[in-house]
Amino acid sequence: MSALKEHLKSKDLWQFYVLDVQEEKAAILSALSSNSVVPWNGEDVNGKSAPAVAEIVRSSGLIRGLGALSSRYCAHVDGDIAAGIMKAAFVHNANDDQALAADWERVIDVLNVPLYADCEEDTRIALDMIKNRLKYIRLDSNGPKLGEISKECVRVAFHETSADMVLTSSPLVEPYFTRLPGFEINPALYSVANNGWIWNADPLVNFALPPSKAYLRREVIVWTDCVKLRYGSSSSDNPWLWTFITSYVTSLAKVFDGFRIDNCHSTPLPVGTAMLDAARKVNPNLYVCAELFTGSEEMDLLFVRKLGVNSLVREAGNAWDPKELSRIMYRFGLGKPIGMFLTLLRVWIDLLTWSVFVYRIDG
Repeated sequence: MSALKEHLKSKDLWQFYVLDVQEEKAAILSALSSNSVVPWNGEDVNGKSAPAVAEIVRSSGLIRGLGALSSRYCAHVDGDIAAGIMKAAFVHNANDDQALAADWERVIDVLNVPLYADCEEDTRIALDMIKNRLKYIRLDSNGPKLGEISKECVRVAFHETSADMVLTSSPLVEPYFTRLPGFEINPALYSVANNGWIWNADPLVNFALPPSKAYLRREVIVWTDCVKLRYGSSSSDNPWLWTFITSYVTSLAKVFDGFRIDNCHSTPLPVGTAMLDAARKVNPNLYVCAELFTGSEEMDLLFVRKLGVNSLVREAGNAWDPKELSRIMYRFGLGKPIGMFLTLLRVWIDLLTWSVFVYRIDG
């Protein structure tokens, strides 16, 4: 891990977080020399220190690209705006361009301090996640024990808990991106993020969009055979994708009596609602069974009501002993103690969702 840490350090990833001091200085000097100054009309900054001015700049939303991490030094402040706020803050230097630029440099240094810290923290978490995942898939007694790390094709388990073997490469950990044909020419265009799941994640938050750093921090446990699609929050965000998937869903609803939604909690609610509404228009009696693990019964019920789920998938293998298995079977559908001889009448109430229990032998 120390070698990987040094490799990441050599990539100067901090440049994706911070403002470029020299570029910021050049921008303000250009604005001052051309008299392209936007007068400051925000909070009073006259006589304030560099740290105080930096906080006002940050809280006023003047830093463009802050947190975007889309390119090196993508965070910046427009030179004309910087010139205006510095003239208002350091009145005694108002006619000295070089002095104002030096003052602005000190403000940028203050702004950059927490951004450097953010980079260090993200890197630390990513390395910890890689270490833990590597330990699980290679060494742990309850893991798949994938064996040697290799770029070449080797025989490995098809799934973490499966005995089936396939020929494939065995990288250090699962790749986060699938490279499509044309990747060599345009890596950014032909790289797609693999889908996955996160421990204890908020199911109402799309972990592939800012401000989430789940992919950057290696918090996503990915499936390398499917990708994360960019639906947005409504069809207007990606009309082609919504139209295409809606057509696919309705074509299935015409053929099948029911759907099983895999990892329903990873499907954005607006998407799931729209797709199931479209499916029910062509098949009003469509039965929907969903694999749903939100972390709480209240959140489960929210998804059930929004999507109109008929039953949930519960994995019997998640019970750590017979007592727990009995509890969850009683709680989610059976409604009576295991092994009892009496027949009980259950009063159905809208507090629980009927569940289907499965014992997965393929994980």
